[in-house]
Amino acid sequence: MFVKMFNKGLAYRGMGEVNWDPVDKTVLAN
Repeated sequence: MFVKMFNKGLAYRGMGEVNWDPVDKTVLAN
């Protein structure tokens, strides 16, 4: 599913500030 969205330009990688959780080593949703 994600690959299809990425190929259609609906998902992309960008630069930006994120809420990083150093304990779980993951990004938290805003």
